[in-house]
Amino acid sequence: MANYTGSIEQERYTCALGALQTVVAIPKAVPILHSGPGCGEMISGFFERSKGYAGGSTSPCTAFTEKEVVFGGIKHLRENIENTYKVLDTDLQVVMTGCTGGIVGDDIQSVVDEFAAQGKPIVAVDTPGFKSNNYVSHSSVVNAIIDQYVTRFEDENEPRSEKNTVNLIASIPFQDPFWKGNLAEYRTFSLDLTARE
Repeated sequence: MANYTGSIEQERYTCALGALQTVVAIPKAVPILHSGPGCGEMISGFFERSKGYAGGSTSPCTAFTEKEVVFGGIKHLRENIENTYKVLDTDLQVVMTGCTGGIVGDDIQSVVDEFAAQGKPIVAVDTPGFKSNNYVSHSSVVNAIIDQYVTRFEDENEPRSEKNTVNLIASIPFQDPFWKGNLAEYRTFSLDLTARE
């Protein structure tokens, strides 16, 4: 009898930029890709329905060319972020690097910091495809949102806890085709428990 090691149910691995799925699952959050022009389309095709507010092939993208490889793409990224704020009504922008941006070494954090200093809701995540996979980069995106955006409001909001309140953590968005339904069911179940007390 052969040894069976098992696997994650319905595992769907792709490159680190696959964390695009995490961003588009957040209402009115927009991923801005500092990558080649086909990256968003590739991720969108991989996860099929992961379009969100502006995801997949509609994600703003710097569309790296040979020019950006030689001279860097920071100027183009800055223009892309500015124009996204003009065109889209966003609650959060998440700038993500693809392989080309990661190889060239563009400092996306410095550009994002410029906009954050203006009070814009924006974070940067280093997600070149060769660095990890979509499971690891999902955590990177969540941590970046907490560390770079949520922490801005710590001084204004005292820590508090509420009786019968829990944080719901479901599966990674779009990994399971039923993730939205499962999350809705978790919410309903937790509300039912609260009502009973």
